[in-house]
Amino acid sequence: MVKYKIKPFNLDDEDLLWENFMCFARQLIPWESPQLEQLSDKQKVPLIAFIYSSEVMGDGHISFLDLYSKDILWTDIINAFKILSVPDKYIKILEKIPGNYTPVSEIADMCQDEEAFINEMDKTDKIYDESDNLFYQYGDEIITDKITSYVRQNHLDFFEYIS
Repeated sequence: MVKYKIKPFNLDDEDLLWENFMCFARQLIPWESPQLEQLSDKQKVPLIAFIYSSEVMGDGHISFLDLYSKDILWTDIINAFKILSVPDKYIKILEKIPGNYTPVSEIADMCQDEEAFINEMDKTDKIYDESDNLFYQYGDEIITDKITSYVRQNHLDFFEYIS
């Protein structure tokens, strides 16, 4: 199990706790294939929620699916959200998204020219736009708060305190 080595710090300091969780996360997220196999089940929960929410907030569901659909399943995110007690409205977004995602690279390979690619991407965008817009409307602050609370409660699973 991987842990972030750090001097003891005040767990009640939200910003510092989040900053240290981000240091933990950066050890494991080479943004194309997260090192999830190195983590305990407890450690995976906030990391999966963080990867999903940050990628969707940044570039939408298509970007998340393009980068992580081989490593992180919808069921993984839903389970993480349930463990973190993330409101059901976020889970409902995931439940609406179609399960038959075609990666952008495959769409590009199928298309014979730029116009065909743009048309296919427009169709794909329409499918995910509603989910993106709902997520943006809700924001990720609640998810971040839930992650922070979880990490605080389970800090010994994330941090190895050194003197």
